[in-house]
Amino acid sequence: MQATKWAPGALEQQVADGVWKPCRVSKEVLLKIRERDGPRGLPPKPLWTEAMELCGGEYAAQAEAFLNSNGGGDELAPSGFAEDP
Repeated sequence: MQATKWAPGALEQQVADGVWKPCRVSKEVLLKIRERDGPRGLPPKPLWTEAMELCGGEYAAQAEAFLNSNGGGDELAPSGFAEDP
């Protein structure tokens, strides 16, 4: 498990600066079991990309672009995207 800590006010400033893209998702999405292998033997889809897809619009387009460029795996997220632990 990973943990990230911010100085007081730092996270709020990063959200305001557009570094993080918060969105609401259901408990089912957050607690979904992620299989070791995704479709067609690819690595599983990272949680952050599924959340971005559910938010739609620009967020979904960014997630799709990342998945298309990285084969849909659990590689590190591009700068500004939170990765699931």
